[in-house]
Amino acid sequence: MWNQYYSASVKVPIVRQHKHGTMVIALPLAAAVSLPDYFALCCDVHSNPGPICRQHTHDERNSIPVRISGREARNKMVFRQQKHFQTCTALHTNNYSNSIWSINHYHARNATNLINVKVNKSFSNFSSKIRFATWNAHSLNKKSATVCDIIISKRLDILAITESWLSGDYHNNNTIAEILNTLNDFNFYHVPRVNRTGGGVGVFLRKGFTVLKNEWQPFSSMECMDLFISTGGSSIRLITIYRPPQSKKNRATPSTFFQEFSSLLVVVLLTPGYLLLNGDFNFHMELQNDAHASTFRELLQSAGLRHHVTKTTHRSGHTLDLIIDRQESKIISNTPKTANADVNHLTKEYNSILQEVINRHAPEVSRSIFLRPNAPWFNDSLRALKREKRKCERKYLTTGLEIHRQIFRDKCRTYTTTLNSVKLDYYRAQIKNADQNKLFSMVDNLFKVKQAYTLPSLPANQSLQCVANGFSDFFSSKTLALRNNLQNSGLPLLEMSVTIDCVQCDVSFTEFSKVSESYVKNIIKQSKPKSCMLDPGPTNIIKQLVDILAGPLTRIINTSLTSGIFPSSLKKGVILPSFKRPELDFNMYSSYRPITNPQSAYRSFYSTETALLRVFNDVLYAIDDHQEVVLVLLDLSSAFDTIDHTLLLERLSHRYGINGTVLEWFKSYLLDRTQSVKVKDALSNDKKLLFGIPQGSVLGPIFFFLFFVPMEDVITAHGLSCMIYADDSQPYVILDPKKNRDAMLSKIELCIKDILIWCAKNGLTCDPDKTKVLHLTSRFTKDYEVPLKINVNDNIISSSPNARDLGVTVDFHLKMTTHVNNALNNQAPDYITELLDIYRPKRTLRSTSQNLLVVPKSNTKTYGERTFQVSAPKLWNSLPDYIRLSSSLGIFKGLVKTHLFRKYFD
Repeated sequence: MWNQYYSASVKVPIVRQHKHGTMVIALPLAAAVSLPDYFALCCDVHSNPGPICRQHTHDERNSIPVRISGREARNKMVFRQQKHFQTCTALHTNNYSNSIWSINHYHARNATNLINVKVNKSFSNFSSKIRFATWNAHSLNKKSATVCDIIISKRLDILAITESWLSGDYHNNNTIAEILNTLNDFNFYHVPRVNRTGGGVGVFLRKGFTVLKNEWQPFSSMECMDLFISTGGSSIRLITIYRPPQSKKNRATPSTFFQEFSSLLVVVLLTPGYLLLNGDFNFHMELQNDAHASTFRELLQSAGLRHHVTKTTHRSGHTLDLIIDRQESKIISNTPKTANADVNHLTKEYNSILQEVINRHAPEVSRSIFLRPNAPWFNDSLRALKREKRKCERKYLTTGLEIHRQIFRDKCRTYTTTLNSVKLDYYRAQIKNADQNKLFSMVDNLFKVKQAYTLPSLPANQSLQCVANGFSDFFSSKTLALRNNLQNSGLPLLEMSVTIDCVQCDVSFTEFSKVSESYVKNIIKQSKPKSCMLDPGPTNIIKQLVDILAGPLTRIINTSLTSGIFPSSLKKGVILPSFKRPELDFNMYSSYRPITNPQSAYRSFYSTETALLRVFNDVLYAIDDHQEVVLVLLDLSSAFDTIDHTLLLERLSHRYGINGTVLEWFKSYLLDRTQSVKVKDALSNDKKLLFGIPQGSVLGPIFFFLFFVPMEDVITAHGLSCMIYADDSQPYVILDPKKNRDAMLSKIELCIKDILIWCAKNGLTCDPDKTKVLHLTSRFTKDYEVPLKINVNDNIISSSPNARDLGVTVDFHLKMTTHVNNALNNQAPDYITELLDIYRPKRTLRSTSQNLLVVPKSNTKTYGERTFQVSAPKLWNSLPDYIRLSSSLGIFKGLVKTHLFRKYFD
């Protein structure tokens, strides 16, 4: 049978793979043409079958059958396990012999010559657990340590790379050589970008898999690598794709990509087994209204595919890198766990453990205490003087002698003088060392009388719980009523007279930086010792244990920031109703203001003082230039409580570039907040807040400012200036009295109307009835007393002679006389102030501006001039002019002290 093949002049070799090795037979050309006729021959005849392989043990079957003697030849095969016949030119010539002329075959496998290589046990379960990841490397050059760290730390079996930036000769690349030398159990497969730099896709694959690389014609819109991976009886088709964004160099449009990607899916979807597509597709999948992303989602859905990545994968906050498989497939069974569920657990655990420890070592105990006068200046020396005074008093009461009475009186004078001196020194030292906040608090405690805790009277058969629920219902319904009235007014349907450009930020803020324990310690140490009933422990104890608690608190904060979730237990507020003014009806819920007591904060370097300083500066400059100013003080009703969360989040994303995890954290911070009202010991039911931002919080003023900035664009579009401080807006315009004043007033009216429309479209209510207008002019202007009238939505607003601006009352000449008089009102008892009269001569004299007092006439020096009504004006008038005209009480005291010392020693 073999001789008939030897006589042929032209022979064609064929190859046959079978269990004993490889057999090659040279057939005549004529026979090769009719190859099916010889199929039985090739299947039945083989060369030198050799000994039969022995039965392998269980451990040998589970290990990788790496046969040292035939490994190189098997790796040189092409289309292994796919074709049974192929030309012998694919074989390595050093691994087969010529035992029969023109018949080339492999040596048969001898079980006694084979070596079973023991490998890591992790290889035995590749088919069930394979750890896979995809990464946009943006150049693998000089990132060998990073790649090794990712693979080792994540214990990966497959790492897909996009944007490798490797050329076609990547085998000679030092970075790849260094990686493979470190990870000697990995192989690297790569498809470079042709004729251009950048791009390229590759896969680091652990050895032990059977890999077939499928070749595709180059696509114009994407770079693709197709690997058929099999192991342990299962197989998966892994396709890594990189779609570069459209640019001058890359003119492929998304439409071209959709066509080419569809043609790719037509082929790969017919492949049996598992399918996994991954890579950088450069579509903003997190945006629901993006046209290209929507088209891509529809394409995946129509093909029966799904993508698993929902978090941001780009530093700009976009989801560009995807992992895609079949919808019915269960190949992805264990995605990386995030800390989303751990934030609430950590917070709950912290609160419960801390509360348990405090209750164990310092349980809450009710005791009756006696309120004593607070006298922090009372020191040991005063206590000793008081003891001596009381001793002399008892001596005098016992004897009744005049000498003992005189001694007692001397002790009383000494004690009183020392008491006043020590008290004065104490407050002088406190004021000297106090900052602005402590100084205002000290003045409040010294001069302001605290109001008594007032509550509505209880109806019959009702408890405090009913009152608390009534307050809660009122505060919640107030916000809803404002929103409903705004919708019924029709203002949101109107269009503004000016067009505001939609500003979009070019940069993005997508991730928070983690905080350190030292940073958390400093924040806690600087916090006020304020506590809420919802806190697990008093703030002063937290500050004392800051070194112990800083670690758990830092972990909670970092977990919250990285996961984008704000703990739900911290999104509840307790409201304490505060009575507004004594003249209001205390039985009306509207007479109370909702107050919470969080750790309040303000914007740094922004205060009412600096805001007024800027407005006053512009107004004074305009008046000095012989011009007039119209200042409008807008009144927004419950502005912080009516902020729309959807509009705020959308504005944070588009206008300010806040996306990704940061936007998710802000969203979690704002949504699903609740509040309850506490009345004495009664607590109302929780109410869910649909609108608003928490007042008094750190983020509250910042959120409101960011939400309110577009209204400044409306004001400036009309040519007006403005000053915005929290929810107080002050648009103002400079008028030239020599030009057309009516045109400028029309501009103001149109601007205010657009402000009302903008507020209505953004869910804010501007009350025209409470809006004030100040016409600021020089007192030398002839018509300064003529009221200015402005028409706003058929409401006539007349200019006021004075108005309250950020807590300061000013008049139309920008004087604060009314404010000073109100501040000084009731500072002295009426029975004292009525004894003094300011000197006002009938005609203007030099003494008119010297701030003198009227000295009443008296008949005798012994009695008349000793009265306060006469002696006080004399002493006042005898002071030099620069002392009487002092700008503040502190300066006056200092000048008087210096003046008296000089007078005494001179």
